[in-house]
Amino acid sequence: MLRRAAPATAAALGTGAAAFYWSDPTTAKRTWVLWTEMAPVIVAYRTLEQKQKVRKYLNRENAMLEDAEWEQLHREYAKPTVDTMRKMLGSYVKLGQFLALRPDIMPEVWTDELRTLESAVPAQSSSLVRETIRQAYGKPVEEVFASFDDKPVGSASIGQVHRATLKDGTPVAVKVQYGAANENVMRTDIRNGKQAFRILAPEQVAVLDEVEAQFATEFDYRREAQHLMQVRANLKKAGFLGSWWRRGVVEVPEPVPSMCTKDVLVMTFLEGVNLVDGIRALGDRAAARRGVAFEDLKREMLLQFEQEGYPEPYGGPGPLMVEAYRWADRARCSLTNIGVGLRRLVGSTAPYAAPLLNDFNPPRVMTTLLKVHGHELLKDGLFNGDPHAGNFLLLPDGRIGCIDYGQVKKLTDSERHWLCKVYLALRDDDAARLRALAEEVRMRSRYNLDITRQKMLTFALDRDGQDVTDGLNFQQFLDKMYARDPWDEVVPLVIMPSRMCMFLRGIGLMMDHPVSCVKAFAPIAERVLREEGVAY
Repeated sequence: MLRRAAPATAAALGTGAAAFYWSDPTTAKRTWVLWTEMAPVIVAYRTLEQKQKVRKYLNRENAMLEDAEWEQLHREYAKPTVDTMRKMLGSYVKLGQFLALRPDIMPEVWTDELRTLESAVPAQSSSLVRETIRQAYGKPVEEVFASFDDKPVGSASIGQVHRATLKDGTPVAVKVQYGAANENVMRTDIRNGKQAFRILAPEQVAVLDEVEAQFATEFDYRREAQHLMQVRANLKKAGFLGSWWRRGVVEVPEPVPSMCTKDVLVMTFLEGVNLVDGIRALGDRAAARRGVAFEDLKREMLLQFEQEGYPEPYGGPGPLMVEAYRWADRARCSLTNIGVGLRRLVGSTAPYAAPLLNDFNPPRVMTTLLKVHGHELLKDGLFNGDPHAGNFLLLPDGRIGCIDYGQVKKLTDSERHWLCKVYLALRDDDAARLRALAEEVRMRSRYNLDITRQKMLTFALDRDGQDVTDGLNFQQFLDKMYARDPWDEVVPLVIMPSRMCMFLRGIGLMMDHPVSCVKAFAPIAERVLREEGVAY
């Protein structure tokens, strides 16, 4: 029966594919690449995983062999897969850039390749950028801006940013979208990805649903301008922005509302070093002090993560103590260099002393990011769902620039209060309370096991240590939880807060400053519930 049906099925599929290609060749081509170049990678990893499970069932486990098999698979697929991402651009590059920032959940072979996507998005031609601006304002660039630099300061999957000057002399950043064709392509990529995941990883479909809903908001820069204004107002009210007594916290670009359209966003220009570059410089200096190459130091850290699991939250000197060290270090160098300068006047070739702590203050950066994002999430209910390291600047005066609010999630008061209660329950290790809170939002699985629920919420909203994931990687952990207690869908309320927490945890690891979001957010949650009169 199957043999007889196969030719007819193939013919039907062929006819449908031909008609589909004729009506929309771009979509058809990208769909073909998804199923012929990307899906086989997932199948290969799934196959090896099942093969090793069979070996374990037969009591034929071999740890060295299994490690070698995974390593071989990584080396076989990492480069060609990333090459495909680079070729396809759009959401493929966006996903790759996110994964490149999570060395704790991605093997080293993969992160090395994925980091090549940081500069993978080619700049849009100046003629197309200028035409987009002309269509947005009905007049050429020269009549809109006093000056406009055709060379972008940054390019991403949605658009690119240019430096410009307004007619009144104000320096601004001009974010220009790539256009409707790019928007359609990226929407189609997500839709096709969901179809593939329904077959290859059904437990991830609900996550893609929420990401798709949030992703849609990025294509209207008027909404991002509104987000920027609201976030600025919220953070200013809380004292994180624009307050003399809390100077050195954050800055958020201020949009020029009259100049913001669907495809063009004009906002104040923030001058600073991208946090990714700052972390890289920090790593280079740390490696140099140890007399090793940065890549060797990174490899050593990744091996430690693999062997010992996710490290405990940072317990070293706090922001104020590190800042005191920095001032003392600078004072020491200044005094030392006075003597060096005098000796050099009489022929000495002694080198000048250089500060040992000349980089930024990692505890201060991480503490600030956690406080600001915890406040956005639990107090304001309007938070950035895309806080990766590339979206922050180290400003010259010590503040942190938060430069991208395209993916913003708005929570209702009841949703905020629910998250506050979850963070307190996780802090208190209260399985019964988590069970009751899960029931409130219909967070259900087949067997409603407390251990599965607690591990999943800890993984999503707090940390991903070895005690949480049982030493498994990201996908293996999800597979194990799904096999133990399957869920039909993921509650949307958890997805974007989880994404935010994962990005922040990734930044912490990049700075060798691992964090627990529960430890940082629980005090905020407790204060919010108390101030708003909500019983816990």
